[in-house]
Amino acid sequence: IPMLTLKDFKSQDLWDRGPEDLLTGIVSRDPVYFIGCGATGIQMLFEFLTVARKKYKLKNEIYLVTGDSGFFTGLSDKFSRVVQKRLQKHRVQVLFNSLVSKIQGNKIHLTDLSGSHQEEISASAVFSFPGIQPGLKEFTCDQYGRLIANNKVYESIFAIGDFTRYQSKGLNSDSAQAAVRKGKL
Repeated sequence: IPMLTLKDFKSQDLWDRGPEDLLTGIVSRDPVYFIGCGATGIQMLFEFLTVARKKYKLKNEIYLVTGDSGFFTGLSDKFSRVVQKRLQKHRVQVLFNSLVSKIQGNKIHLTDLSGSHQEEISASAVFSFPGIQPGLKEFTCDQYGRLIANNKVYESIFAIGDFTRYQSKGLNSDSAQAAVRKGKL
């Protein structure tokens, strides 16, 4: 089964082949799985739905798998409800508190974290957006986003994004929302 990650979507090869090649690769009627319920995973899912369901009339069931108990925990409930409503509209089934333990052949192995139930399910494609990978270097910035290094504030070097830590009150989480807010600042 095809398994694609964010790295694949950034590669020129995938764009050269086009969505037709990707969608014709989903030959079986088995479900399509999206792993990861962060901002990138949700965005890629909605992009996929726009192309696959509207333009190419893909009928496969679509599942969103997340280890979290809800959408965008830490953000407003209203935002979460909007996302959930749109997913229901597009007939996407969400598997909360679930992890993918293995992908083998055309089978995906799911573990339910609430009851440790394991299940092996057939899949026609898997899109994996697991989120932030630990171990990346963080950048420390002043309250305006100017880089601080070697105890010096660099007046003309600014940093924004998930891995910046601003020395001020506000949102310093590893999230797209924090990166966008820092960019606007």
